[in-house]
Amino acid sequence: MPSTFPLFLRPFLALVVASFALPPFVFAADHTGMEEPPMLETSLSIDAVLREVRTNNPQLRSGRARLDATNERLPQASAWEDPRIGLDVERSNRRLNSYNDAEWSVSQTIPVQGKIAQRKQVAKAEIAGADAALRQVEFELEMRARVSYYRLATAEAQLAVNRRNQTVMRQIVEVTRAKYEAGRLRQADVFMAETELVKMEEARVDLLRAYTEAQTALNNVMNVPPQTPLGHATLPEFVPSTISLESMQAMALAHRPQLRAAESRIASAQARATLAERDRYPDPEFRVEARQYNGSGLYNIHEYDTGVFISLPWTNGAKYRAAIREARKMVEAEQHERKALETETMGMVRDLWQRLQTFQHHVELFRGRLVPLARQTIEATRASYESDRATLPELLAAQHTAQEVEAMLNEHLNDYFEAAAELIPLVGSSMAPAPVTP
Repeated sequence: MPSTFPLFLRPFLALVVASFALPPFVFAADHTGMEEPPMLETSLSIDAVLREVRTNNPQLRSGRARLDATNERLPQASAWEDPRIGLDVERSNRRLNSYNDAEWSVSQTIPVQGKIAQRKQVAKAEIAGADAALRQVEFELEMRARVSYYRLATAEAQLAVNRRNQTVMRQIVEVTRAKYEAGRLRQADVFMAETELVKMEEARVDLLRAYTEAQTALNNVMNVPPQTPLGHATLPEFVPSTISLESMQAMALAHRPQLRAAESRIASAQARATLAERDRYPDPEFRVEARQYNGSGLYNIHEYDTGVFISLPWTNGAKYRAAIREARKMVEAEQHERKALETETMGMVRDLWQRLQTFQHHVELFRGRLVPLARQTIEATRASYESDRATLPELLAAQHTAQEVEAMLNEHLNDYFEAAAELIPLVGSSMAPAPVTP
């Protein structure tokens, strides 16, 4: 009997029939093409990371070297002017190798106007500024190390969530295929379940990329090759923040290293202004001269002269007045800079404090209500699905919701800990919680 099926639809029919003949789990095969980065079996603590950073980070070594170099300015500022020695030869003819007498002189400038004290104040202020800059580098490196560590731990936790969800999804695929083989579901339902599994495998590729990026960032701050394997990182135990905004802002104004550096620059500028004023008054130079006649030994000195000399800065008053005005304007500029930095600090602390409060709310909501509800929903829906009281789309929706909620909880935890780490350079101390003991 000839077929009544339209000729132009026969190729499509062949394609559909071929799809039915596909082997089981063809869509659930692993198409990621990516291997997980190597991980050490040991655990990696944040304390071990910070010790490595303090030991090996080149930025920290550079800051310490700069501080050591700045410390050498104090003995230079404390020193007197170098003494001077001179020789004056008198001749009565044009022969260079003969002379009538020679006058030897030694002179020394005596600091009596307090200029050395002001130079020492400038040097001390610069040393304090270098120390504050070193503290800033230390806190910023700690912040970077903590943020990278938290991202590494979050990526590892997300990979674990993805792995668990794939296990559950494979079980759902098995149940769906068994129902299809029993004639209780369509083959399209099998394809739908397997498609969800493939999507989970594809999501794992992005999670692996996030892990390698965090691994690279953490290795960089520890000054080791970027591909160096790391141990298992663990997010700290969540502890709600109880500090008020006003207390946090007060801590930042009192301890932020950049504010301390700004105060050091103000002190240095003030000392330079005082020094510019005192430069108008010269320090005296004392001189002793001794005369030696030709033909006598060096020890045979016949005459002695003593004298006091001073420069005359008053003849060039415009120069010194300009220097004083310049120094005073620098003081004013540094004070305005300090005020701007203070305002910026207050705003940055407020934003981070608000981030802490927001993510704290999210974590408490997700951990206390949403995650338990999502897990209960997936268990109930799965039981109903196995007994034909729930459809596959309902089960997949419940599974997707549970996966999304658990992933968002990890993200909110990471955001909370990152906000706490970003406070470190602002408040001048660690606001981060302690890590969980493995």
